[in-house]
Amino acid sequence: MSLKLSNTYIAAVFYSAHIFNSCKRWIQPITTLVGLTYTFATGRPYFNPNNQEFLGDRSKNFQNLSLNASYITNVLGNFTVIFFSIDNILGYHNVYGYNYSTDGTVSAPILPAAHRSFFIGMFISLGETNPY
Repeated sequence: MSLKLSNTYIAAVFYSAHIFNSCKRWIQPITTLVGLTYTFATGRPYFNPNNQEFLGDRSKNFQNLSLNASYITNVLGNFTVIFFSIDNILGYHNVYGYNYSTDGTVSAPILPAAHRSFFIGMFISLGETNPY
């Protein structure tokens, strides 16, 4: 990513320099789908008021391993997908940056609300018949 300014390119400093995603999915019978996703990103830059260089500090690397599964079925003759997902299976303690006190002496990490999350859902298309 770069920004163009009067025929010169300036690298944007607010994003991770390296990002890697890998996905694998397994299709059992056509009604079942299982997926596994691994995400890696180098540390994001953040503002440290004690550093003379703007956005000169970086958080630690970001990692996430997620698992999801879906099953196609019908409920009362309507097309239905039952979905299950677990985010951050291994419980990586990702840090997105730091907040500093007004005088810059105290810092606190910016963390996700939960290190691991679960989702179970059901999507029903009313009026659509299911061929399965």
